[in-house]
Amino acid sequence: MIERCRRAKKWLETDKKLDLDCKVVVLCPEGDEIAGKYRKKVEIFEGPEDDVLERYVLCAEKYMPDYIVRITGDCPMIPEYIITKHIRQIVYERQDYVTNVMPDFRTEIDGVDCEALSARLLTFIGENAKTPHDREHVTTWLNYNMPRWARVSAVCGFFDMSHVKLSVDTEEDYKAVCEQYERVEGKVRAAQMMNYKVVRL
Repeated sequence: MIERCRRAKKWLETDKKLDLDCKVVVLCPEGDEIAGKYRKKVEIFEGPEDDVLERYVLCAEKYMPDYIVRITGDCPMIPEYIITKHIRQIVYERQDYVTNVMPDFRTEIDGVDCEALSARLLTFIGENAKTPHDREHVTTWLNYNMPRWARVSAVCGFFDMSHVKLSVDTEEDYKAVCEQYERVEGKVRAAQMMNYKVVRL
């Protein structure tokens, strides 16, 4: 996921129309082993374990971004183009929220979840979301409390793939995703052996 985010960052920063300075930061609970394991590879921000929303708010206060992109740790298969699509939409259209995860109109695979928020919307959620569930899941409060002033977009595909699960929540999920990854890589290798140039979506 870190490498996919870095590739998305590289593509976005070469887009002169956007003129972006992007930062990849891994948010984790205070004292989590992830912090020690990855601190030399990527910027780490540690915050409250149960109040993930507060973790985001504190991170935003530190880095002062215009926009925050949220990609959860259970989505290791997310392709770079989904990340860049969300960022281009929120920046070009000057919006407050761009998402492919809203339950009522989700078409994307479960496991390529992406949300882009303006700093002002994140602050607003942080001030108003009160229940432990909404504090743990960061944006669920928006499902029934989207402010009228917020400019929002839904990223929808041409087909409804929301029934496909590639998120990793259990050991069984992890094995299924590994199998899927190996199938794809096998086809990539087959194409390369036949002298096809492989173009990733």
